[in-house]
Amino acid sequence: FGFTYIIFQYLLQSDFNFHNKNIDINSKLIHIGGWKKLEKNKISKDKFNSICKNILKLDSVIDIYGFTELMGINFPDCECGWKPIPNNVRVIVRDEKDRKVLNKGEKGLLQFVTHFPTSYAGVSVLTDDVGVINKSKCKCGSTDSFKILGRRKKAENRGCGDILSTKYDNSSIENRQEPIIYDFY
Repeated sequence: FGFTYIIFQYLLQSDFNFHNKNIDINSKLIHIGGWKKLEKNKISKDKFNSICKNILKLDSVIDIYGFTELMGINFPDCECGWKPIPNNVRVIVRDEKDRKVLNKGEKGLLQFVTHFPTSYAGVSVLTDDVGVINKSKCKCGSTDSFKILGRRKKAENRGCGDILSTKYDNSSIENRQEPIIYDFY
């Protein structure tokens, strides 16, 4: 389990050569946040999953999408690569220019509506994330599901994975002899 860009940058691209090791984890990798940090590397979700599975010999790679305002509701990938929408959340896709509601299958900004937040105005959150709602029932059985396609151009980086990278100097991490312990509290 870890942040997407940390797994890619500090595990998969590290000096530790997994290709010469007899590693067979027979497990799942769950990762969250930090896709924006990989944009410059042109790493797609499919390519990331393939690299992880091949190098680490994993059974599956699961990307989880979520954000604080949804009070712990998160959206893991199903086996088909879509993110099933639970009954307590409504996902709306809006046009980037005029914010009109788009049809299933059309890409636009994702808006999440849920009754969970009661202590602040978080019932409806329009994100900078671009996505699409599946036009039909997913093969996994989910009636409604969506995919994240990226971020709106020039969107501010403010996800947990992005903020983490600004707190630590990469050169000091690479030159450390002792293990790194992250304290977020």
